[in-house]
Amino acid sequence: MWSGSGIARLGFLYSTKATSGYGYGSNAPLSERRAMKTVRNHERPIRLESDAWEHGKPQPRKERPFRPRLFTVCGGSATYCMTYLQPPRKGACGRGCGQASGDTSIQYYLTRVGAHDRRDTYWHWCTCLAPSEPSACYRGNSHVKPMLYVLDDSGAFRGWVGVEASFSPAGKRDDDMLGVFRMTDWPDPAP
Repeated sequence: MWSGSGIARLGFLYSTKATSGYGYGSNAPLSERRAMKTVRNHERPIRLESDAWEHGKPQPRKERPFRPRLFTVCGGSATYCMTYLQPPRKGACGRGCGQASGDTSIQYYLTRVGAHDRRDTYWHWCTCLAPSEPSACYRGNSHVKPMLYVLDDSGAFRGWVGVEASFSPAGKRDDDMLGVFRMTDWPDPAP
């Protein structure tokens, strides 16, 4: 366990089945939340670190920055959600959409689950798989990630911990995408 600045980070030590996990603790009550505008304007860099199981096999640990300033607060003033449309780029959504689609953008949605606790969800999907007809169903595997806020003792926002639980709509277990992750400004301890 590492601690400082009114927060503690738990280290994953051992399990007979799981191979990774993330945990944080503080004295902030579980009922305390922060408005999405506060999250969007967070000053410290947030790093996303994840351990995943995709397409039937474990994946190498992924680390990359998470940039909340790219997001737009829903309606400009909502306290509970943010959205981001990632511009099209090579490799994004190409496999699921097919080469003919042309639209490889990804839509992200970050919102609260409950109004009286720290639960949020981070959800993304390939734009090309979302039907333009409102009565049609989404044809792909949207990625749903339930999360909990990480707050320090003073109640300051420090990030999230979460899991991905994206099961194949076709019921093919090899297409499931499962994992654990953290998106926090908390640095790794010195060796």
